[in-house]
This record gives sequence, C-alpha cells and structure tokens, in this order.
Amino acid sequence: MGGPRRSVGPVPVQPIDVYGLVRWFEYLGNGRILCNATTSLLLFDCATDSILVDSAITEPAYRAAHTGDGEKVYLVRSGRLEARSSSSLALLATVDWDYYDPLHRGTFVAHSDTTRKLYWFVDDSVLAVDAASDTVAARVTTDVRCNCACLDHTGKYLFCSSSMTEVDSCLRVYDTQSDSLVAAYPHLPPIASVVASPEQQCIYVGCRDVILVYPDTPPGVEEASNVELRTTDRGVTVVSGVLFLPPTPYSPSSSLLSVDGRKVLELRPGANDVSGLGPGVYFVREVLQATNLRSQAVRKLAVAK
Repeated sequence: MGGPRRSVGPVPVQPIDVYGLVRWFEYLGNGRILCNATTSLLLFDCATDSILVDSAITEPAYRAAHTGDGEKVYLVRSGRLEARSSSSLALLATVDWDYYDPLHRGTFVAHSDTTRKLYWFVDDSVLAVDAASDTVAARVTTDVRCNCACLDHTGKYLFCSSSMTEVDSCLRVYDTQSDSLVAAYPHLPPIASVVASPEQQCIYVGCRDVILVYPDTPPGVEEASNVELRTTDRGVTVVSGVLFLPPTPYSPSSSLLSVDGRKVLELRPGANDVSGLGPGVYFVREVLQATNLRSQAVRKLAVAK
C-alpha cells in the first residue's frame, strides 16, 4: 500500500556535549535556548549549535519562564525566584518565599507581557511579581493547589488548573491586571494540562480521555445565554426520563437551557425529572456563587424519548 518505501541515508545529527544530565529546555527567542543540565545553566545559539554561556549552579532549577522581549529569564530554585539576564545568565535579582516547602516541587511560573508581571505558583498561593522592578506586587491565596497554567491571547487572563478534592478539579481564571480571581469552571475531571490557541482564542484543557475547549475570555458576572463550552469527545451525554446530578461540596445553582439559551428547568443534586421535555439537545449550566466571584460552566446534553 502506498508504493514501495524509499531508503534514505543517515539523518545528520549534530551532538553537543554537556556536563551533567539535561533536565529541561526553555526557548528564549532570537535563536537562543536555555538548558538546565544538573549543575549548569547553558545558553545555546541555535544558529551555530554552540554554547554561548555555561553558568554553574549549586542547586537545581525546577521551572523557568522568560519575558516576551527575551531580556530576562526567571528560575524557580527551592524557596527562591531568580531573575537573570538572558544574554549573560548573570543574576539580576531574587525573590524569596518564606513559606515554600522544599519537599514540594510542583511549582511553576508564567509571564504576562501585557501587564509585565510574572506569576509564581507556590502551593496554595500565587505571587505576582513586577517584572520591571522584580518585586512582589501582590499575593493571591487560592486555597487549592495549582498544577499548570496558560495565558489567553491578550495576556490579560491566566487560566490555571487546580486540584480541589481527590475526585474533582477546577479551571480557575485570574485577571493579570487586578491580580484577582475572576472566574472558575468547577466539577471537572482531573486536569493533566492546559494550553492556549491564540488564533482560535480558545483554551484546551486535557481531562483524562476528553479535551475540553473553552473560550479564552472568562464569563462575566451578569447572566449570559451565549456562554459556550465545546468538547472534543465523540459522544454527548444522553438521558431519558431522569437526569441525575451528583452532589458536590460546592452547592452550585444549576439549570437546564434550550439551544437558544432559554431556561427550561431548575436542577438540583440527585434525580431530576426530564420526561416532560421534548427530545433534542439541551445545555446544563452550573453557576458557582462565592464572595466576589460568580462563574459558570456549561455542558451539552441530549434528551431522548
């Protein structure tokens, strides 16, 4: 099938020897790559495949992020955030976090070019660091542990996955201008990763065997009938007669919407009688109301006779 295979010659490989084990890469732009090799920070020139800078370090660096102009790179090392020059790797400033647990390495950093802020996620807190002065601008307490994050296409909103309980997780949205939590999508399966598609203005969330696709503008605080959640799984939840909603610790307000956004039924945890509805596609909307926070999640449902 497809015709005979053609053999090709050996693929040219250019080895670059380094001392230590390569742990991670961070592309800094302008053909430069930062590499953490156990006890060294290495700056590569992709044009010549050569090492421009080899800087020894005494402690491992767990995470890295850089400014959009490529002038600064930030490293997380134990309870310290380091700002370094991306051209010389010289240390420019440090930010210490007194409550950092050295046994927990699940931290990460993200930089917003729009607001020129770096966000350092440490256990159940987020530190917003002013990238101009390399000082802490704000601290946001999340009460949950954040796992990964990405920015929307404008850089104004930061979408973060959070572990809320052992059986549930949440996608939280932070405003990088006010350094505040502005929205949340609760009751999701465990989230493995989140990534943005700037061209489509969507956020892709990997949850077990399904990828959820959210618009990258968070829902407003007012009622809206056009809030949309798309999912890439091939099936739609189908119910007949009874719609069962599992109880949760968040006590959301739930309702069933028609395809044009009209509310057709108030829902409650447990069994809900939908036998009086006509067959077709509906949407379950869950609204989470908390202090200074109102968010909603929407999922598709098919009612069959």
